[in-house]
Formats: sequence, structure tokens, C-alpha cells
Amino acid sequence: MSSTFVFSRIFTHSFFALLQGNLLGSRIHAQMWDDFSHNGMGLMMPFALAMALAPLSAQLLEKLRFLFKDRIFFHRAYKKLPHFSVWTMAKLLLLVGILDVLIFIYHRELTHGFVTMVRGILLRCGIYTDLLYWPFLPVVIRNMPILDSACLFPSWHLALYTLVVALVIIVILPRLYRIPRAIVVYFVLLSLLNVASAAFFLLAPHRFPYDIADFSMLYMGTQLGMWLLIPLVLAVVLAPLPAYLFEKLLVIFLTVVYAVTFGAIRYAALLYLLNKVTVLYMAAMFFAVGPLIDFFYVVAIYSVYVNILALRLQKAQEIWRWLF
Repeated sequence: MSSTFVFSRIFTHSFFALLQGNLLGSRIHAQMWDDFSHNGMGLMMPFALAMALAPLSAQLLEKLRFLFKDRIFFHRAYKKLPHFSVWTMAKLLLLVGILDVLIFIYHRELTHGFVTMVRGILLRCGIYTDLLYWPFLPVVIRNMPILDSACLFPSWHLALYTLVVALVIIVILPRLYRIPRAIVVYFVLLSLLNVASAAFFLLAPHRFPYDIADFSMLYMGTQLGMWLLIPLVLAVVLAPLPAYLFEKLLVIFLTVVYAVTFGAIRYAALLYLLNKVTVLYMAAMFFAVGPLIDFFYVVAIYSVYVNILALRLQKAQEIWRWLF
């Protein structure tokens, strides 16, 4: 019997003994040991290596048993939602379209109540505002209710300090590679806006083109646009989810209610800062915390709902589909 054949038989038995976690208890025939001894000590190293790896293989098998659990939830691995019908999407979009039409029809009452609530908040904070109706669009939404109030202009020194700090941020922040690039771009953009505003107040402060009324017009117009856009966006992303139609509509409606409430609080806070601090940071504040970042809380609400839905359907085998 050749040494290769003897080694293959010993290795085969040793391998299956390793898989069983008990190499020393494996049954090795006496004839195999005789063949092994007659073929010299050249095969001792592979066999000794197999003996040395026995404890490691036992630990590896134990870890594999831990990783490959007996029960794997369908929402945890290789998941894919079933296909949804076009009719499901059409029904949701139709109902959301009705909601948008209602917002559009009653926009006058909605915006008037919105600015009235903000005006009451500011009045409690000691800031008096004027309720104005400015021309907005040539048709349909001809006038938009806005709030106007006194504003504080910056001093020459504050404008200079703002210019220096903004330039330092623009130069140094991109060189800090440990800071995420998204944060760098965000703060550099705000610093560029502050540089432009500070330079304007240093060179021609009396010709600054914006005031509280202009800011309010931009804010209210963007806010109304977001109230109309948010339901459509949520309808598209919620349509494929395996949930009841009424539940999806409830999520969309609550998101719009949150948008109106949060928008009123933010509007009051921005007008308060513009009145008490300075209009120097008007453009930066609008782009930093204005209606353009409303999709942050839209994504947050969507993520919370999807997480709740996944936990509720984690054992539903008929919902989750394997990828293969």
C-alpha cells in the first residue's frame, strides 16, 4: 500500500472525526496504524498537524453553530418584498391627490391660521409683528399672508468679525480630513453666505436688499410648497410596503400635521432671532434650518414607520420572499 493512499485514508478518518468534535475517540483500524508505521515517519507531520488543529476545529464548529442559528427571521436575511400592483399605487396617489387638492383649495385659511399662530407665539415673547398680505402668484394664490416686524442691523465690528471667522472656516475646514465631507460642504456653504452678507454690510450697509417681509415671503412660499410636496413623496415610497391603505394615509396625514406644527415653531424662532440678533445671518439661517431641510424629519418618520412595520411582520413568511 502506497504512502499516499495510507495518508489519504488517515486524513479522511481524521477529518470526519474533527467534524464530530472528538478526534481522539475516532476508530482507526489497526491495519492502518501498521501501514503507517511501515511506511516510515514521513507521514508523522501531517498527522501531528491534524491532531494539533483538533481543538481549533472544535472551537470553529461551535462558532459556526452560533452564527448559523436554527431560526432565521425572514426580515433579517435575503429579504425581498413581494411585487405590488399598479392599482395599489394608483389608489394611494389618488387619495393623496385629494389631500393636496384640499390643501390647495383651503390654502388661504391654512396659511392665515398658520401666521396667526406664529404671531401669537411672538407676542408672548415680547415681539410685535404686523400681518400683511403680499402678492404671491398672478393666478390662484394671489396674496400670501406674512409677518413683518422690526429687525436689528449688525454693527461694523460684528460684520468684520463674521467675515474673518467665515473666511477661516472656508480655508481651514476643508483641510480637516477627519471631518465628514458632507459636514464640510454644509458649513462651507453657510460660511460663503455669511461672507457675502458681511461684505455687504461692510461696504454698503444702507443698501442691504432684504428685510423681514422678504424673508417671510420666501419662507411662507417654500413652506406651502413643502405641504403640497410631502404627501406625494411619501405616497411613492410607502406604496410598495405591505401595509393597509388607511395606515399609509394616516402616516402621510400625521407627517403633514407635524410639518405645519414644526414650521410654525421654526418660523417664530427665526423671526425672534432676526429681531433680537441681526439680519446679517438671514440667508445662512434660511438655508441652515429653513424649509429646505424638511426632508430630514420626513425621512426620520418614514424610517420609524418602516422599522415598526418590519418588526410586526418579522415572522410572516408569506410577506418576505427569498432572493433565490
